[in-house]
Amino acid sequence: MPRESGLDTSAVDIILQDLPESQWEESAPSALDRLLARLQSRELRDQFQTILDRLVGHSYDTYQENASIIAKINTVAKALNVVFKLRDTGEEVRVRCVNPARSKRGSIQGRSTGGGQKTLFSGSSIPALKICPLDSQRSTKPR
Repeated sequence: MPRESGLDTSAVDIILQDLPESQWEESAPSALDRLLARLQSRELRDQFQTILDRLVGHSYDTYQENASIIAKINTVAKALNVVFKLRDTGEEVRVRCVNPARSKRGSIQGRSTGGGQKTLFSGSSIPALKICPLDSQRSTKPR
């Protein structure tokens, strides 16, 4: 299997390990489908939800730490193809961390996802979030 400089393809190599190299190119789409299915498995989503549940009400000491954990949460959500809903209202939100001048820790916000976005949650700690599979009918264009 061809490798780009610095690109780790070990996960695909594991899936394709029993195939002769001559069949890799033809089998790559199905291998990627299987890899994607593993990423979007119920087990991984449940593990992610457990982590989120344990983080509710937690806040790190600095903006950098809070921004880092929110970035990681968002990265995992994107990889698992899920969205967040506020547990108490069921409203879909995008989660971010902003750095207002008067806050050492930053502010963790939940913003509505529809037109006319509004802040639905703002505070110093991680809110109670529920993950839901991304609706396949909804646009997934990057902002």
